[in-house]
Amino acid sequence: MSGLAMDMNHAAIGQLPTRWLSWVAIGFFMIVGCGQDLSEAPAIQATLAEPAEPSEIELSDPKAIFEAPDVVRLEVAYRFTKGGPRNFYCAEVEFPGTENVGVKYMEGWELKDSGVLKTGLVLKSADVKEFEVRITEALLPQDGYKPISNGVKGQVQGVPEVATPATP
Repeated sequence: MSGLAMDMNHAAIGQLPTRWLSWVAIGFFMIVGCGQDLSEAPAIQATLAEPAEPSEIELSDPKAIFEAPDVVRLEVAYRFTKGGPRNFYCAEVEFPGTENVGVKYMEGWELKDSGVLKTGLVLKSADVKEFEVRITEALLPQDGYKPISNGVKGQVQGVPEVATPATP
């Protein structure tokens, strides 16, 4: 090649770059098409799905136990009695008589028709003795959540262990 340098994107002088030629051919077929008559193409018609009626969930067997001085492990059995897991859900937990509250956000794919919700909640203060759980549902989170379950109550088990400082 007598002094001419070449790389993968360019050809020797006097030849068109092969990559450039490929892009020109692709552009031509995109503009002109492949000879198909698009007037015979099937029309696609979009329809809006109506929101399904709200689900209903039955909660049972609530349990809560201290795992650490400021952490409560919560479990509650659930069963869809109407509808199924297809939207957005929120388990709302209250600890009556305290400022402690908790939420667990879930999407429909995370749930089954029945199962056990398990989560850990970090408390502001460990003065909790009882709790109440309910489930809410939203078609989209920004639309707001609406209650779809019974509320279940239970006693928090265990005593929060207070860490004692180590003595030197």
